[in-house]
Amino acid sequence: MSQNILPMESTTNDYARSGEGNLTEGSVSGSLNPTMSRSSSSNNSKLMKGMVIGGIVGGLVAMLDSNTRNTVKDKALTVKDSSMNLITEVKNNPSEVKEQMVESFKEASQVMKEAISHAQDLYNQLNENLIGNVSEVKDITNQTLNTAKEAKGEIAEIGTKVKEAGSTVMDNPVVNAASPSGSASTK
Repeated sequence: MSQNILPMESTTNDYARSGEGNLTEGSVSGSLNPTMSRSSSSNNSKLMKGMVIGGIVGGLVAMLDSNTRNTVKDKALTVKDSSMNLITEVKNNPSEVKEQMVESFKEASQVMKEAISHAQDLYNQLNENLIGNVSEVKDITNQTLNTAKEAKGEIAEIGTKVKEAGSTVMDNPVVNAASPSGSASTK
């Protein structure tokens, strides 16, 4: 902690002695940044060392298996042979190799353009189908809601008519006389 304070004090004294003017925020933070960047780069350095050492140890442990050794050896020989063939071909016919590579890139570019075109067509087709289906479902839903609202109104109207019929029946003097409560009241 004292190491961070001393460089800052010496920077302050240097500015005061030199008479260059006021301290700016950049001058103070500039004196702190090297210390901070050293500790973070130290942490990064330790991390990198750990990763490299871990990779080496892992590779060495993997090489203990004879199948892994043979596979690595075969792959290394294949890479070596193919790279030597490529180098030889480039040395012998540089313009032909260049033309082959340009042609390969053109073909790859054409294939990519076709793939992108197909993907866009598929996207457009899906969009049209989905949007069409969504609006169709929306229309059906609206129709269903309207039908339900109409049915609700009609059911309420039917209920009102049933109520009226019931009160008309109950108001009828013949029905009142025939009911047990009506006959008791007449006696």
